[in-house]
Amino acid sequence: MIFTIAALFIILRVLHRLYYLLFVPQQCHYAPSFSPKQELEAWITKHGIASKQYCITSSTDNVKLSFRLLGTGRKKILLANGVGTGLFMWLPSLQAMLATDPDIFSKCTLIVSTYRGLFADSDEEFSTKRVEITMKKCIGTRGAT
Repeated sequence: MIFTIAALFIILRVLHRLYYLLFVPQQCHYAPSFSPKQELEAWITKHGIASKQYCITSSTDNVKLSFRLLGTGRKKILLANGVGTGLFMWLPSLQAMLATDPDIFSKCTLIVSTYRGLFADSDEEFSTKRVEITMKKCIGTRGAT
């Protein structure tokens, strides 16, 4: 009985993949060269959004920390996602913000840091320092409140 169910499942899965391959338009598939980071950079350039990358060294443990500022406004917004990705994960949210208010990036500045040990940061010893230290350094460096 279990063998029959497993065989049916495999057959249905193969048929499903064949159907998808033959009848679903190819534009639904991501191209092998899909790069969310490049898509984000192109979007920022297209809309003329001020963007600046910073890299600082933590005085507590000498770990290089990087963060990026988007916009030029007085209000500061710290983006933190908790999923360990870069700024490119925020692209749909950034697009929605710009669609809602075309002047949003002149009214506020977004601060987006990377997490310790990811992307431009270095954390060879996989430090267990709390993220709060990173945020305090990031915000304190630019004078945000």
